[in-house]
Amino acid sequence: MKKTFYILTAVLFIALYSYASNMDYEYAADIRRETGYIVSDRLVATNDGNLWEFDTALPQGKSVVVTFMGQHTTEIEDDVIIKVN
Repeated sequence: MKKTFYILTAVLFIALYSYASNMDYEYAADIRRETGYIVSDRLVATNDGNLWEFDTALPQGKSVVVTFMGQHTTEIEDDVIIKVN
């Protein structure tokens, strides 16, 4: 009886650990940074060749670092700007 209890406990622990490990990976933050410069009041060009609109007006020509939050896809276009420094 004790042996069965220990085996079931071990199986349950392994199953829960596997589930938790996969969940952490799947929902991990998808943060990336790109350098670039301000093209106009609310438009930034990143060095990867993309243009992005954002809410804060900054002086034209200023070099910036743009922090993006990805949407867990391979598409860059659906990323969201979370910070412009």
